[in-house]
Amino acid sequence: MSKTHGNKTKLAVFLAPAILVVLAVYFFSFHSPEGETSSKPGNAFKPFRVAHAGGGLNHMTYTNSLEALSSNYQKGHRYFELDFSWTKDHKLVCLHDWKSTFQRFFGYVPETPLTLKEFINLARSKPEFTSCTLESLADWMKYHPDAYLITDNKSKNLQALTQILKTLPNAHNRVIPQIYHPQNFIRGKKMGFNQMIWTLYAEGKMSNDKIMQWVKTFPGPFAITMPPYRAKTDLPKRLKRLKIPSYVHTINSEQTAQEYQNTHGLTEVYTDYLPPKDASEIPWDFTIPLADLPPPGKRASLTKTPADPSSKTAKPQSSFCPIKKWGPKKLTAGTPFNPQPDGSSAFWIVTDCAPPGAVAYLGSRPLKTVGGPPQLAALVAPGTEPDQPGTLTFSLKDPNSGTKQEIGTVRVYSKQEE
Repeated sequence: MSKTHGNKTKLAVFLAPAILVVLAVYFFSFHSPEGETSSKPGNAFKPFRVAHAGGGLNHMTYTNSLEALSSNYQKGHRYFELDFSWTKDHKLVCLHDWKSTFQRFFGYVPETPLTLKEFINLARSKPEFTSCTLESLADWMKYHPDAYLITDNKSKNLQALTQILKTLPNAHNRVIPQIYHPQNFIRGKKMGFNQMIWTLYAEGKMSNDKIMQWVKTFPGPFAITMPPYRAKTDLPKRLKRLKIPSYVHTINSEQTAQEYQNTHGLTEVYTDYLPPKDASEIPWDFTIPLADLPPPGKRASLTKTPADPSSKTAKPQSSFCPIKKWGPKKLTAGTPFNPQPDGSSAFWIVTDCAPPGAVAYLGSRPLKTVGGPPQLAALVAPGTEPDQPGTLTFSLKDPNSGTKQEIGTVRVYSKQEE
């Protein structure tokens, strides 16, 4: 064997262990959860505490209201998560859903989502708070320029974000979209949003390893939000090693919040009632009471004015308006109809006005009547549905004057006729 060949063999023997060490470091740094590190500069996302659904208001949650925003702004919050739902005419309103949440606040479940105008008129009849639209939210954000909005769009997320970009002030910087599926992250970024959040509640079956693969492809600034069961896994600590902020929702105990942060590595929480940690450091220069917002002009704003029906100075309506739509008009004897979450059945009535406290009657039987123009609901308790075939008059009565407005007739069929 030549001398040159011998030297190459010795060099290879010398370098082999060093190469193995380098490969091992590479493998464990990039493929082991314990070795996950960030090769990028720190994530620039600013992880302030988040007021969930605008934050709690007088022991109520999920109001998504202007009053909740203002109340929690005064407490020091600057990040506000809001729920958005689509109206029948394809507009966004601040509402978690048209079923259980709508019933909790307005007393019934609508057969279909309301139009924007119908929602505005109905929301004005709710004296406890003012449900917002994009237009009234834009007014509020104008007078609270250091507030940020985190979106929770219940469907058609990218379409909703397009509407939000067109309506809310400086939305590219002040709106932080939540995305539900990682494939849409880049699409959201291309729309121009600065900060984004991937919320994991829609990805319950995705493994932590797969989540980590995805987040390594995301351009910052961004954060990850997760439900409690996921927050108790190793995921938050793995994200922390990559300098990616993480949130858990929804936490209303400071002790529990600290446990998630100290034990599991979470950065912050979504909350209904907890104050922000750094409230004492937040400037108060921009605080303007809700009542001082400018008149909405031609906007479909829900900011209350003296002309608002919920105002103490507003004159109550004292007459009936023509009934636009109502139903159902056909029932099966002894059978529930248009079922509601509490088990009751419901008739629905669409009208532009009705006397205060108007009560619907089925024949001579008064029904619990909830809601208000443009849509009322008359509820029939479980087990008390009409059980005899025949025809019943359906009407609306003014409890003050005693006058009645006949709406129509309800035909009750036997089960054999069905």
